[in-house]
Amino acid sequence: MTVYWLTPVTALSPATLGAERIKLNGEDAETFRRAMHAIHPRLLLSFKSALLLSDEEDVCGAQGDEDSLDLESEGPIVFDGGSRQLSHCAEAFLDRLPDPAEAAALVRAAEPALKIELQRPPFDCWLEAAALWWSQGYRVMLLKEE
Repeated sequence: MTVYWLTPVTALSPATLGAERIKLNGEDAETFRRAMHAIHPRLLLSFKSALLLSDEEDVCGAQGDEDSLDLESEGPIVFDGGSRQLSHCAEAFLDRLPDPAEAAALVRAAEPALKIELQRPPFDCWLEAAALWWSQGYRVMLLKEE
């Protein structure tokens, strides 16, 4: 089963995934992703978590299972270039995430429609978390685990 993680990117250098990751399961996650995509195709992009790490310069994703990330672990995940090397495709993905101010403005403009579509739990909590992170100047993404 596919699991998504709503994830703030709290820094780009070094790339840091915030500790406040939220696990999204099942159909609700897909409904939320589609609602955000309807606002703007780039508003909430998803990326396969298995492709974040790199153990070779020209390869997207680490080769061994022992190199996978534990997104359920507590605390931020920092890609320091030492023990955790961000893959080149993940770097390019992070660069494509919308600017936090732009994302926050898109959500504010779409708020009336979003409240109708996403007014019940857990959608309202997820939207609130993403809006808070954008207002704090963080980029936001969905990490996908398969």
